[in-house]
Amino acid sequence: MALPDVGRPSPAERRSATNTYWGESVEDPYQHLEDTKDAEQLRWSKEQSERAAKYLGGLPARAHFRRELERIVCFQAPTFFDVRLRREGGDQIFFSQKRLPPNPQPLLVTFKQVEGDRIEDRVLFNPAEAEGVPAMDWMQPSPDGTLVALSLSLGGTERGDVRVLRTETGEFLENEVAKRANSPTAGGSLAWVGERGFYYTRHPLEGEVGAEDMDFFQKIYYHELGTTSDKDLFCLGRTFPRIAECQLLMAPGGGHVVCACADGDGGDYAIYVSAGGEHPHQEGAGGWRYISGFKDNAKDTVKLSPNGARLYALSRDGAPMGKIVCFDTAELAGCSADLEAAPNLQLLRVF
Repeated sequence: MALPDVGRPSPAERRSATNTYWGESVEDPYQHLEDTKDAEQLRWSKEQSERAAKYLGGLPARAHFRRELERIVCFQAPTFFDVRLRREGGDQIFFSQKRLPPNPQPLLVTFKQVEGDRIEDRVLFNPAEAEGVPAMDWMQPSPDGTLVALSLSLGGTERGDVRVLRTETGEFLENEVAKRANSPTAGGSLAWVGERGFYYTRHPLEGEVGAEDMDFFQKIYYHELGTTSDKDLFCLGRTFPRIAECQLLMAPGGGHVVCACADGDGGDYAIYVSAGGEHPHQEGAGGWRYISGFKDNAKDTVKLSPNGARLYALSRDGAPMGKIVCFDTAELAGCSADLEAAPNLQLLRVF
């Protein structure tokens, strides 16, 4: 392999220079090379740089090594997050958002299993290829994994509308939209009722409030698949605060819905459980049970057990360090009490 011929390098000039360190004299004949204002030093340094560049640039293997270095240095492993597991006909199916550099936004993917460090996924939705290049605020698969609800917002507004995507084809259901489900101040949430519809957080529509309140006053609505958004039913939220931030949880099988309504970012929650039976459940018609208010010290975390039979919450009521309380969702939903009544229920367990 022939190497580039760049001639012999010109030697650096030696100049007398002595420095004293702790009583010892040290000669440094090349100290002047550190002087960035010395014209001769600048000329010599430029000559060396050009010679080195000519030599390295002419190496036959340079292109190969450059490609390999760029591949190694620039490599970024894909990141999977917001992973959800559903079961379709007894088979498990995962849904996840996936960051895959250099794509500017996460993808929505699905996969059946993880083998070692390999995941063979299928892209369901790529925002970069969609009309308007929307941002994906969040996603929620249906219980059997055949459908996925996506909150999509445009122009960095985070004001998202829900669209429904069919898992098998990756195509959106035509004219299936639930408006104003997400906002930059309160976020958003959604809970499926089987595959026929879903509860979702909704913010005011244009004209319902002033411009300053468009991202506040979050409430809970129900959308039936196959209907237009103007037919969506108001279900809960007349007494919610202006800065409400709601999380919706659906028990497996669609028996009960839990709404954990936060009073802003302070960590205080009011908790509601829907009655059993047919959906949708509406406020004022005995459809929701008021479990805990903002003053009852339910904090930060509200979760359903995997089978939906238990509701767990972190409480600081009489416990400054916190305690986990557990309720029976069927018992809670079966109680008849209006939304303003203070609950008087026995806890199943305190941990």
